[in-house]
Amino acid sequence: DGAFRAHARFLGSGRVRVVPLAELPGMDEREDAVALTFDDGFRNFATSGYSLLLEHGLPATVFVVSDHVGGTNAWGGRSPEGIPVLDLMSWDDLGRVAGSGIEIGAHTRGHPDLTTLTNGRIEDECAGCVERIASALGVRTTGFAYPYGRVNETVARVARDVFARSCTTEFRALVAAENAALLPRLDAYYFRDPGQLERWGTPGF
Repeated sequence: DGAFRAHARFLGSGRVRVVPLAELPGMDEREDAVALTFDDGFRNFATSGYSLLLEHGLPATVFVVSDHVGGTNAWGGRSPEGIPVLDLMSWDDLGRVAGSGIEIGAHTRGHPDLTTLTNGRIEDECAGCVERIASALGVRTTGFAYPYGRVNETVARVARDVFARSCTTEFRALVAAENAALLPRLDAYYFRDPGQLERWGTPGF
């Protein structure tokens, strides 16, 4: 939509450096840089989103719910309250996206609240997602996003064992010596009004 196009233009302008997610945690805190991430793997990313990113030379990571690939975001057969049910990318879509240089990350097998599960189930959701992506796409993902942003010490410990970096939904910028299992994110939803993202680095931002 218009907001996404405006964000891509701004981020592609060079005002802020856009780097792959794997690079961001190790950068100097004074470096003005961001990484772009997308949760769930919606099909509109394949039909319009990633081509716009490529047009502006922007790397990104898409976190995929492996057992719902080719389906919808009605996780566990239940429609999410207050959220539209949308189609997700197929494995063919994901292969095309990955082939263009977009990183494919893990978002569990079924998008559960991991904090409600046993250790064994948490491990299966995380490691099982990695194995399914590897089997389908031939890539072994090292990035992860917690469903709903829900994480506790047990969940973070499992994620740390399986992934090199894991993203929360904590709304803040990265700081020096960030915990790689608990990376914060700035949700673009809060910058959708015209001109908000463009005020990057100002007191207004």
